[in-house]
Amino acid sequence: MTSTGEIDLVFLLDLTGSMQQQLDSVKSNVEKIISTISKLKDCRSLRFGMIGYHDHDDGTEWAVNVVVPLTEDASMMKREVVKLGVSGGADYPESLTDGIFELVRLDWRMNAAKTAILIGDAPPHGVGGSGDSFPKGCPCGEDWIEQLEACREIGIVIHSVVCSGLRE
Repeated sequence: MTSTGEIDLVFLLDLTGSMQQQLDSVKSNVEKIISTISKLKDCRSLRFGMIGYHDHDDGTEWAVNVVVPLTEDASMMKREVVKLGVSGGADYPESLTDGIFELVRLDWRMNAAKTAILIGDAPPHGVGGSGDSFPKGCPCGEDWIEQLEACREIGIVIHSVVCSGLRE
């Protein structure tokens, strides 16, 4: 945590069909996560956000269907989490690149500890995952490595939760 006591935390969620069971767990635990972090001794200001991505199997160029901007309104965040649902994901890799692209573009505070929790069960397109419908990279046209580099430059630390069912 930075000395300012500011924390910006974003949930970056794979919302494809294979994540149904894990999404149910996220929904049931988000209130606990918000409460626990807000009670930290050094936490003076806490903002939450959320990005949900699916896949391009529906023919869309962009595969982010949920963006909740960073907010201090914990009750609004909880209401948004309850609305989440899964869809798509016909091949193994997913459109993680789209999600990271949106992550970089959120309104992060300069002096906040910037953290994202990625919850998913598949790699991005173009990294060699089996059955990749887009083996040359994400149809959004962005490069996942460049987006991760942008996260590093901004100071966003990404913690990954790899869900069961991960396959090659």
